Amino acid sequence: MSHATVSLSELVDCLGKTQDDHFGGDVSLRLGVSCRRVVDELTYLDYEKEGVQFIFNKFGELQSVFLFAKGYEGHLPFKGDLPSSIVFGEMPEDVRIKLGEPIQSGGGMVGMLGRKIPLWEKFDHGQYQLTVQYGDEGVQLVTLISSEGLKL
Repeated sequence: MSHATVSLSELVDCLGKTQDDHFGGDVSLRLGVSCRRVVDELTYLDYEKEGVQFIFNKFGELQSVFLFAKGYEGHLPFKGDLPSSIVFGEMPEDVRIKLGEPIQSGGGMVGMLGRKIPLWEKFDHGQYQLTVQYGDEGVQLVTLISSEGLKL
């Protein structure tokens, strides 16, 4: 696998921290320039070239980290390791072998607007929750969620 700008363990360590804490220093510098947008009271920092996106709550705490497969929502792929050795492109049955049964799942059907809602599964992963989203080609998005959940 290609060398990642930041490691999975560094991203996990950032969960729950504020933009002024550790996150605001070394990790964000190594990721480069982000596209920042605010929607309602959430702040999104998107690093398309690194395949990473962060969501901060209204208190400035990092609540979620999105890791993208190549091309998903216009991103280049996240080049680091994914949790439990899952890889982009794996199918749900392969992910369940590595992570066990999900604690919640959804999607996988056609929605009201006639578009397919991607299948997703949520797993308890110790210090954080992990959501894996699948497309026709397998895993396309992995989300790390603060164990405290999304505080709005």
